[in-house]
Amino acid sequence: MEEAYLFLSQLSEKLEELHDLLTVFVKSEKAVLQPTPELPFLARKYVLSSKLNTRQIVSMDVALQQLYALEIEISYTLNKNKKLLNELERDYNALRQSNFRLKEYFIERMNAATSATQVARNRIFQLKRTTDSTKVPEILESLDRLVTQILHFTDFVFHLSSVLKKFSEGRYYDVEHTYGRAMSKPEAKMTKKTGLLLGSPKRGITDLVAVFDVPPITEDILKKTPTRALRDFFSRLGASGATRLVLFKTALKPINFDSPLPLRVTFGGRTAFMEYKFPRGISIKIGEIL
Repeated sequence: MEEAYLFLSQLSEKLEELHDLLTVFVKSEKAVLQPTPELPFLARKYVLSSKLNTRQIVSMDVALQQLYALEIEISYTLNKNKKLLNELERDYNALRQSNFRLKEYFIERMNAATSATQVARNRIFQLKRTTDSTKVPEILESLDRLVTQILHFTDFVFHLSSVLKKFSEGRYYDVEHTYGRAMSKPEAKMTKKTGLLLGSPKRGITDLVAVFDVPPITEDILKKTPTRALRDFFSRLGASGATRLVLFKTALKPINFDSPLPLRVTFGGRTAFMEYKFPRGISIKIGEIL
């Protein structure tokens, strides 16, 4: 999730300057338009109340070009790293026990903003070329609606980045840690297929999944241990029905990271393992399956 959060944080920073430019334009655009008072509200049309600032139109054109280039970059990044938002969404929902469709909302708003940007650039072109001053208010009204739609996307990114920053504080280690879980064959198969820590099939969505810590020395010993000895190890861990040992990495801190439960199990010269618990459904990087 750290990589995904970094992506949104950097995107938020890139959008700040463009957001300010678009906001200034919307305010100035409204300042040069005034409604025709003789018409009812729904049928109301606008006329120019002051001269259009051509410098602002040029600035707007440049801002929209930059925004469009950034939107293409975002689209490319998402296609290149499709798992980013999936992982972020899964961890957020697992920890919050929610069903926030982050990826769906983000892509939906980004696509709408990209379309609006393309049309808005065309409106700017019309403003530059038109010789009929009576058409200018109509073009500006359309441009106002388009830019407002784009600002909805930038506001969404700012809000999302802020929420996730607050959410992630203190929840991650600087580096990934390795853990192990003794699993039945069906659980191991589903874990490998989904890349999620799901626990046994009978677990509820709010149940925590128990794992144990696997430092490098222990990992080397486990990989060299015969199957029969591993099965005995599973039994002493209290997982007598387990047939597989799945090793995985995550930077996410366990729920009980500061108060692990000691497991009095001797193995490979080690006299105790630490049991940690994670929310069901977090994304993990699967290593060896023994």
